[in-house]
Amino acid sequence: MSITSRRSSTLLLIAALVPVACTTSGPPQGYLERSVKNATLGSEQLDVLVVDATIVFSQEVERAADRIIAASPGERSIRLNALRWKTYAVSAAFSSGSQADPAASLLDLWILCIAQRRFFEAEGTRLFGPHAGIALDTARSLERRIVFIAEAVVPSGEPDQARRYAENAAATSPITDLYFVQRPMDPALVRTFTTEVVKVRTRAGSM
Repeated sequence: MSITSRRSSTLLLIAALVPVACTTSGPPQGYLERSVKNATLGSEQLDVLVVDATIVFSQEVERAADRIIAASPGERSIRLNALRWKTYAVSAAFSSGSQADPAASLLDLWILCIAQRRFFEAEGTRLFGPHAGIALDTARSLERRIVFIAEAVVPSGEPDQARRYAENAAATSPITDLYFVQRPMDPALVRTFTTEVVKVRTRAGSM
């Protein structure tokens, strides 16, 4: 599925979910509901978007890694690096996307995407040789998808604030090798992300 098609699908999903958030009584009480009074986009709806993004992340990384492997016959180190990327990045994505609250999952997955893109910008050629572009293009595409979801949550006109926040958070948790080990996310980051970054978009009457 193309990025354009995925963006259209996500827009349709958001359009379908937001009215539900306005009419459903007693939704699950996540960070959004606890931090923002009368939230219109609740944790349950955000969870659907984050789960979808996590699945797409795993599919795109696996597809890109398989392309690198197929294009690298006889290049053992490149093939092994592609296999490591596929194994550990997918595991990291599912870990990020399965936090206790979807607001935490969104931020953690965003941090992962930023860190992955930065890692491949710095080390892609060393890891994948002439096929580094496949990995970097995939990383950038996945980051754009998370940004698109985040912009549906944050206040209109304030996506730059959210992006700066995520970029700064990612700087404290870089990826340094293909095992994709990052520092655990500070719960305070999630609280600030929800109360200071997401606050306006989730208020009643913002639709």
